[in-house]
Amino acid sequence: MEFPVETIYRYPVKGLSAQALDTVAVSEDQAIPNDRRFALALGSTQADRAATEWMSKSHFLMLQRNEKLAQLQTEFDDTTDILTIFRNGKQVTRGKLTQAIGRTVIEDFFSAFMGDEARGEPKIVEAASGRTISDHAAPVLSMINLASVRDIERITGKAVDPLRFRANIYFDADEPWVEFTWTDRELAIGEARFVVESRIDRCAATSVNPATAERDLNVVKALQQGFGHIDCGVYLSVTKAGAISVGDPISPSSFFGRLRRRLTGFTGSSAGSCRELSALAASTATSDCSATGDASAPVSSCFSAATSSRFFSGLGCSPPAAACCGPLPPDRFSKRSRRPCWFAPWALPPWPSALAIR
Repeated sequence: MEFPVETIYRYPVKGLSAQALDTVAVSEDQAIPNDRRFALALGSTQADRAATEWMSKSHFLMLQRNEKLAQLQTEFDDTTDILTIFRNGKQVTRGKLTQAIGRTVIEDFFSAFMGDEARGEPKIVEAASGRTISDHAAPVLSMINLASVRDIERITGKAVDPLRFRANIYFDADEPWVEFTWTDRELAIGEARFVVESRIDRCAATSVNPATAERDLNVVKALQQGFGHIDCGVYLSVTKAGAISVGDPISPSSFFGRLRRRLTGFTGSSAGSCRELSALAASTATSDCSATGDASAPVSSCFSAATSSRFFSGLGCSPPAAACCGPLPPDRFSKRSRRPCWFAPWALPPWPSALAIR
């Protein structure tokens, strides 16, 4: 199962426009270089120029509260640290964000442009080395499945610009919401490797149309009413450095790859440990079914008995009997409808007391 990267973006200044990238090198436990590196602190915010500690978005100008920001288009040159700002296609200001006079030029512009919304004189702050000024305290990347965006369009009856979600990586899967089944799994993208950390809960910033700067769609309400949650997209952390590019395949690890990651630090012995291993397997796969909102799977989508045997035997346990959820109704039996399987805890064979998880 592979899906190509459609687009890659960074957002050099929190709340301002996206910057498309063809390729980018990522480092272990870091975000995309220059992503959310800068932010515009409100005049009422007590902040140093260097944001050494993480601060919530409420301290900054942001789309959730300040939709007027979407009227601007920006370009950031990472070789000079110069930010150029456009409005309606015309340049309105330009300044070097790492130089006092350049920051002053940009700050004066936003003071006039935002008026009372700036709550005084806004101030450019820069994230400390290895940090970002994002909604997530740890340096992560965000990823959106375009098929999930289309599913939101289906329930709202309106076009939804994917840039409402301000993700770093966009891809197009065979089905919506499949990315939610990847939590804890490893992803290979280009030369780099990632772990899917969590789903992303959305805020009112997604109500702002990035093309018109108008609040024209309550995405959070649509998600809650249509799907029973307010999530769209997933966070990734980098586990192996490397370059990623548009067109690179995104390859999620297998079910057993995900389970293997969850076994990090897992120790024990005898039958009790083997039962614990089986319970962890059941939890891992059951969460996949829950994530997709469908507790059924066709028998043909199950892993093979041989695969199960190799995995469990490699950990010193006899493989349990594998059991799937019931098959899908005939009208839903298709490749796009398949869902994960799990081990039925009640179908476990007796465990050999002498075997330990190695």
